This record gives sequence, structure tokens and C-alpha cells, in this order.
Amino acid sequence: MKSFKDKVAAITGAASGMGRTLAVELARRGCHLALSDVNETELVRTAELASAHGVRVTLRRLDVANRADVFAWADEVVRDHGRVNLVFNNAGAAYSPSTRAGREVAVIERGEAWGESSGANAGTLSLQIKRNEVLQVSRRAIELWRDFQEIDGIEVGFAQIGGLRVATNERELAMLRRSQREQAALGVETEWYEGNRLRDLAPWLGQDVRAATFCAWDSMSVPLTSGHGLALAVQRAGAVLCPNAEVRGFAHDGKGFRIDTQAGAVTADRVVIATGAWTGGVARMLGVDLPVATDVNMLTITEPVPPLIDRVITHIGGILSLKQYPNGTCLIGG
Repeated sequence: MKSFKDKVAAITGAASGMGRTLAVELARRGCHLALSDVNETELVRTAELASAHGVRVTLRRLDVANRADVFAWADEVVRDHGRVNLVFNNAGAAYSPSTRAGREVAVIERGEAWGESSGANAGTLSLQIKRNEVLQVSRRAIELWRDFQEIDGIEVGFAQIGGLRVATNERELAMLRRSQREQAALGVETEWYEGNRLRDLAPWLGQDVRAATFCAWDSMSVPLTSGHGLALAVQRAGAVLCPNAEVRGFAHDGKGFRIDTQAGAVTADRVVIATGAWTGGVARMLGVDLPVATDVNMLTITEPVPPLIDRVITHIGGILSLKQYPNGTCLIGG
């Protein structure tokens, strides 16, 4: 579609993350919107952001697991807007909404569940280090990690302790100031700390640190804990976990998929690719070229020490992170 001006888009899951980002971008391009989500408060916020671009926006609280409500909303959208040109279904992709909606879910792993990069990473869930293009999606991801533990009762080692993004020289200070302004314009608020105020907040920082921005959204998880917890939760929710079943190919007949694995064939009407560094290879089996590259980082972990670092620490100049786990070990990753 060359132009979205005066088109009408219906978006589920519009209260945050990708749904919100999509809604605001379409509104910027002149597209009218019909938005829905289960979170009414954040849905209203999305509508405010989109309406600022002068388009018509209608709202409805909607749980996509309720088939009757979905059809009723569809009729309502056509009645209010006269037509629908685009439909974006962003709701119901995580494991729990899928299983709660009555879908049969199979998780296919090429090795042991959580045995590769998902279980061997720094566990950093920092919002302020993300690229501007994915800030809203990243904020939604942090919400999901929090909900795993607080709502679903899944132990993932999640802690929303806030984070400091540090700068050590004049060039980095300018970069940090610019990043803070850009993120504020996108709805991500951070607080500037320097001098004695920074030392009072984080007396364990080195003297080379000139300033830092504090983001209350910054969080952490414990990868080894979260892998075990999520694997158990997937099965408890009724999904099937298929370890040691590397995908070797797909077939599609227009109605569904046949996934050929080393452990046998699986059929499905939908396929979600969530294979991290291997996403490009799996996507190519479906004829889709995704420019995914692998970049190996290093993790260093210390012996346990008394409590010292009570924030997630990141650096404006790169992807290095530092944190202390509950057992006292400190992890440097990136």
C-alpha cells in the first residue's frame, strides 16, 4: 500500500508495545484507527498519542479469546468507520494467552529446552539501552517478564531494580544527554544524576563515572532460573514441549503447515519463529529472507561477595552491563 492516508486500520493489542508503536506510526501517516486491548488505561494513552496526528480513533476493551466479542467489535468498527482497509492482530502471541484461548501449542527445540543462548546470557532487561525504534516493544517485553512472576507465579528471577546508564567523558556526556532527550520524546522518562547526587545514589561507582541517567523500568532476570521456570509453566499450561527436535523443513498446503523435525513431523495452522540467532536460517526454509547475523559476546562472573550493586549498570558507549545476583555473584556481560 503506497499511502495510508484516510485508510482505516483495526489493531488488537494496541495498549502497548508493537501495537502502540504501529498505531502511532499509522496515525502519523494519516490512517484512521479502531483500537482494542484488555488494558483500558494504556489503550486510552495510545489513543491520545495517535489522536495528536489529527486522525479519527475509536476504542474498545477487548479480549481476543472471546470469539463473540471479536465479531461484535468487527461489526462496530465497520459501523463507526464505514470500512476497514487493514487489520493487525497483535494480541495473544505469548504462551499463556494462547493456551488460555484454547489453542494447542507445541514448543519445538533443536536441543534441550533453554540449553543454548537463552540460558547463557546476561539477563539484562534494560529499557534505556534499546534503540529508539524498539523502545515501546521493549517496554512491553519487560511487562511480560514482570507478569510471568507476579501474575502467573513463574519464577524467572525477575527484579525491577532500576538502572544507571553511565558516561565517563565529554563525548559520552553529550551522547547521554541526546539519548535522554530522544527517549523523553518517545515517552521513556529518565533522571539525570551527577556529582555528589550520583555518589549518594551509587557510592560503589568508580571515580571516572561523570554522570548517569536512571531509568526505573530497567530490570534483570536470572537466565538459568527463568529457563527452568518457563519450561515447567509451558507444560503446566497444557502445551507440549518437544526437545531434541531440530527443524529440517516446512510444507504449506494453503491451510496449515507440516514441520519436519529430526524427531518426526508436526502439523500446525500457525508457526511462530522464536529461534534467536537461528531465526534467519529457519525463515529461509519458508522462503523468507531475514537479515539476522550472529554476534558472540562474553560473560564474566565473580565469586559471591556481600551485597554491593543494587542497580543494573549499562554504558552509553556500548552494550556492556553489570549487575549482582541474589547469591552475591556479579555478572559482567556484553
